[in-house]
Amino acid sequence: EIRLAAKKAGYLSEWQKTDPKLKELSEGIVTVDGRDMAYLGVLHKSPEKIYRFLFFTDYRGMLLTGELICPKKGYKDWITVGNEVMNSFHIREK
Repeated sequence: EIRLAAKKAGYLSEWQKTDPKLKELSEGIVTVDGRDMAYLGVLHKSPEKIYRFLFFTDYRGMLLTGELICPKKGYKDWITVGNEVMNSFHIREK
């Protein structure tokens, strides 16, 4: 089982090493379709000015991820889109 909180902290720590001016906008763990889902929303200032929204979950001991990256300009419009994509996540078991 992947520890989502530790993985989330690890992503943030790695990003901060490459971009010390990174701005964290949102983070947490929510339940989506009965499954814990961790997410991070950040603004990178270097090397490019981008908004990044990453969400991930544990599936059979594997890490499943989804990511939205867009230019910083207009990023606020994409925050809602990223959350909608994350909240529509569904894994069909065979």
